[in-house]
Amino acid sequence: SKESMADQQVNSVIYAPMGARVAFNLPDGTTGFLNSGSKLSYALPFSNNRKVSLEGEAWFDVFHNEKQPFEISAGESKIKVLGTSFNVSAYKEEQFVEVVLLNGKVEFSDKARTDKIVMKPSERLVLQDEKIAVEAVDPSKYKGWTDGKLIFRGDNMAEVARRIERWYDVKVEIADKDLVQFSFRATFKDDSLGDV
Repeated sequence: SKESMADQQVNSVIYAPMGARVAFNLPDGTTGFLNSGSKLSYALPFSNNRKVSLEGEAWFDVFHNEKQPFEISAGESKIKVLGTSFNVSAYKEEQFVEVVLLNGKVEFSDKARTDKIVMKPSERLVLQDEKIAVEAVDPSKYKGWTDGKLIFRGDNMAEVARRIERWYDVKVEIADKDLVQFSFRATFKDDSLGDV
């Protein structure tokens, strides 16, 4: 017997090229932005199976639906959501997953760990080397990129370099090793690489 078209899953992929940001609308009413060099994929039909897979960084405004949680897979980590606004960064080459919650509630889990962590608004969770750290932050810093703002708030040079590389699709070499210890505070909006 031939499979009907309805039984075959169709995958949809949204991609943001290096140096660009892309706004997206998912079929369930969830909206958001995909940051430079990131990929978001999901299977259709979507509304009754709200599962997406993320490589890179995205801001999500998840459409609230009690009965049908929204689930993001990022590498070996999973983030379960009811309805909320938050940022996820999980670039493969960076070996860490970061979730920043603006409002609502999300549940974070990872294959390497048995516990699940429920996050509260204005919290930032970082998973690195199988260790999880949660701290209080100002979420607006982590949403800035969706408005075309590159924001640094006490970030170290390695982090600053990494984000500039992705933002402008360039390679940054830190010539002076002493710079690595410094932390930086700045906000750039639509500035050229030279200005930055």
